Amino acid sequence: MKTNSIPPTHHWRPCLVAAICAILATAHAPAQEPIRLHPQNGHYFLFRQKPVVLIGSSEHYGALINLDFDYIPYLEETRNRGLNLVRIFSGTYRETSGSFGIQNNTLAPATALSLAPWKRTAVAGAADGGNRFDLTQWDPAYFSRLRDLVNQAGQRGIVVELTLFSAIYDNSLWNLSPMNGANHINGVGSSGRLNAYNPTGDLLPFQKALARKCATELNGFDNVVHEICNEPYNGNVTQAWEAAIINELAATEAELPSRHLIAQNVYNYQGTVTNPHQSVSIFNFHYAYPNAASQNYGLNLALGDDETGFAGQADFPYRREAWEFMLSGGGLFDHLDFSFTTSSENGTALQSAPGGGGVAIRRQLGVLRGMLEGLPLPKLVPQAGFVTGGVPSGGAARALGALGEAYAVYLRGGSQASLVVNLPAGTYNGQWIDTKTGAVAGSIMDFTHPGGHRTLASPAYNEDIALRIVAVPPAPTGPELLVNGSFESSYSGWLMSGNQAIHSDATHGTSGVKFNGFNLQPNGILTQTFPTTQGALHTLTFNVGAGTGLQPEPTKPSGVGQRSRVASFAGGFGQRTRQRRGPLVHPEFHLRGGQHDGDPHLS
Repeated sequence: MKTNSIPPTHHWRPCLVAAICAILATAHAPAQEPIRLHPQNGHYFLFRQKPVVLIGSSEHYGALINLDFDYIPYLEETRNRGLNLVRIFSGTYRETSGSFGIQNNTLAPATALSLAPWKRTAVAGAADGGNRFDLTQWDPAYFSRLRDLVNQAGQRGIVVELTLFSAIYDNSLWNLSPMNGANHINGVGSSGRLNAYNPTGDLLPFQKALARKCATELNGFDNVVHEICNEPYNGNVTQAWEAAIINELAATEAELPSRHLIAQNVYNYQGTVTNPHQSVSIFNFHYAYPNAASQNYGLNLALGDDETGFAGQADFPYRREAWEFMLSGGGLFDHLDFSFTTSSENGTALQSAPGGGGVAIRRQLGVLRGMLEGLPLPKLVPQAGFVTGGVPSGGAARALGALGEAYAVYLRGGSQASLVVNLPAGTYNGQWIDTKTGAVAGSIMDFTHPGGHRTLASPAYNEDIALRIVAVPPAPTGPELLVNGSFESSYSGWLMSGNQAIHSDATHGTSGVKFNGFNLQPNGILTQTFPTTQGALHTLTFNVGAGTGLQPEPTKPSGVGQRSRVASFAGGFGQRTRQRRGPLVHPEFHLRGGQHDGDPHLS
């Protein structure tokens, strides 16, 4: 049985079926618009109204087509490590159990446990031992699994990059492809693997139909990115063929409610993108050097490194690749993680593959994401001249920042450094961050800088370390809403109860309230009612300390010195009451006022 009919663009269906489809589409309609490039900085993304980078550690792309792979624990582990990206292949390409030396390869499912977009027929003879496919018939089980995977990912805040096609690297892989004429009944695809992606070939109508189908099935989800082809430069895939698929995706979504980002894989390592297609928003590299980002930064589009590997099993090469690429202007990074297998979907398997993976590297990539998203992401740009000296011999530093506001620096090499950075005038503080754990390895206390070079000494580290520098905002100003916030007029304006007393310190020109003197009960409470403005943000600032007098005594175990506290809250109808309650166990607790040390102040 053989037919060469071209898949139709439109299908007439009974009205009841159409109505059910409309209801399902509504049920899947996203509460937010799909992930898109951030309107203020197209190198990053806006997802569910938040600026984000996309960072993942994906299994070997078989989560969709391998029925033996349970993607729920995989997605749980991804979310739990602070990651928000997975990459999956559509099933037009698959591998054998020994491909590329990968054991337990999720992209090499057993025939009885494999899915493809197309239905199998009753005709035997496919190379994998199953029945042959019909490229004009979709497999409902496949698209049901696809929708569920995307839905489950979306519930966990994870974006799915669906790669529609892939370079076919050798004839053993072409022999397994559903597009191979020997594996289907449609009389096309018999010209060999080097003609599989031909802009005038007989497979093109079926490939365009698949792009249409995937775009339609996933249009209601907000967490999808469509990637055209994996490593087209390794498989005789022409730009004309890629353009045909891109155009098909764009035209399909033009008639649907939502538009999704389209990604194009352009180079291994590095290369300059020329003549970019106007519908492509993400350009992906594999095994990317930092220059892949810096050389293409002027596109003002997202740049990704969405496959790693061939650098051993240790974490450092991939952690370094991620930090250096992202701090050079990248917006997407996906590590190829071989610790996910069909017997270890939570990613704890020992790797026997040309790459790394595991819990530790996933945690480390989560640190990177947290670092970047903890800064004003839409304002960040690469800072080539920020680090001017102090990099250890053989090492390197990369910096990203918002001028005069916030900076991230990645430093590798050596074991301690005195970095020289070029900072604008201002007041700053910072932290040295352990790239393996996210812990603060050292703090840089507030310092006022006149502008120019500043030396910052790191703590000791192993392999690499990160530095976060942020500007200290000026003290809030505004009309004073508290009465007698300085306590210079005793308790005037305040209601008080419990164990407390006004103390004055002529030497320092302050007055303050001592709570819980001699640790006696009941707790001291001060209360004041004040007006607020609906919708306005009000700020309450005060200094606290512990000790036997107004000057805190750091020798007391419970008194760690005076600290400034700031609390913000939104105004509303009527008035607000704020209480200052003394602690239960501190020997003494002071709320301090006074000209020199800062009154409790509300604005």
